[in-house]
Amino acid sequence: MPRRDGTPAILSALGAMAAMVAGCAPEIGPGAEGSAAANGAPAESAPPASPVRRMPAPPVAEPGGAPEVTYTMVTVRAGAELEVEFLDPIRADDLRPGDAVKFGVTRPLIENHMVLVPLNSLINGEITAVETVAGGADGEEGDGDEAGGGGGHAMVKVHFVDVFFNGESWPISASVVEVMPGPGGGAAAGGAARANLGRVLAGGRQGAVAGAAAGAARGSAILLAADGAGAALPAGTILRLRLDEPLVFGLPNT
Repeated sequence: MPRRDGTPAILSALGAMAAMVAGCAPEIGPGAEGSAAANGAPAESAPPASPVRRMPAPPVAEPGGAPEVTYTMVTVRAGAELEVEFLDPIRADDLRPGDAVKFGVTRPLIENHMVLVPLNSLINGEITAVETVAGGADGEEGDGDEAGGGGGHAMVKVHFVDVFFNGESWPISASVVEVMPGPGGGAAAGGAARANLGRVLAGGRQGAVAGAAAGAARGSAILLAADGAGAALPAGTILRLRLDEPLVFGLPNT
């Protein structure tokens, strides 16, 4: 019998095995995702983007970069009046030229129904002269008795420097036209009469009371009468002021 050759059958079996092996191996390269999807396998995807958005950093303010405050300038006429009070008591024995004195505004400066210098504004002053004088002498007959008679009188001169309100200071030129007791009566210790609280000296009357140097010093002259412990004015004593020159200041624009 002729020998039967089994080579074709072997080759056929090897081909079938190779096909099976190829079907089980993963595809590499382009098209692999499509094959995975076709085989039901989930495809790998890129990681999701972060949900946090990075905002740009706020700009850093440069030094001095704050908006500059602007003002509307106001001019108050000379002759306008306001009232102030001594914030601390003064005694002629304790005062020296150059000493600072402070006053609080008790009656605001009002013009055309507008408050220009408000209540409780601060006025800074300076003592320019202190002079002890003969009892009550002011150059006019009878004034010594009105001032309370005995010795211990003194003339004090006050120069008003500036007024502070709305966070700013503005130069002021003013004179005292009247000295008045404060709300509590304004009397010094011992119950001195109103006349003993002080009187304003003007013009040549200053020279009749004090020396030439004190009379020439700038500021308003006030004659202080003794209260038993020396010439003094208590805290709360009110001064009525009159502007000698126009007061110029700024109102901040908002």
